[in-house]
Amino acid sequence: MEISSNLNFFQRLALFQDLLLFEKEESHAWKIERDILLWASSKHHQHLGTEVTAAMLNENRYIKSNNTDEIIPAMNNLEVRGYANIVRRNESDDHSMIFGRSGLLMGKVITDFDKGGKSKIKYTLAYYSLWTLVPMFFLSVLFELISFFIAL
Repeated sequence: MEISSNLNFFQRLALFQDLLLFEKEESHAWKIERDILLWASSKHHQHLGTEVTAAMLNENRYIKSNNTDEIIPAMNNLEVRGYANIVRRNESDDHSMIFGRSGLLMGKVITDFDKGGKSKIKYTLAYYSLWTLVPMFFLSVLFELISFFIAL
């Protein structure tokens, strides 16, 4: 169980990196996608594994857009990003998708990020520590190899 929770943390860390990139974009489409992912991972979305239609998202008060012309492209973007699978494609309200595991995890990461406090600090610290420690590890291996070949 501990191994899977560690893997889960590294998956969340990878999603946190994606979140940082998407937040820098500040695109209108991402804001809608973000709202959809937040809703998908919340207690308000209780039917995991079932189709979510554009009409359901349009009627949802947690999603700041109630325009099908904005919802459907956001749904398509979620599929391209790997967070959901489109089940039916059309330009009407019955355009539908099913959220994948990474979509639900991304929703949890966004929730943690929005809460701030310990959760946000945990992700930020782990993210920047990893980006600092990994290059240092490779540099130390490189220096060890150089000293080994010099000693020959």
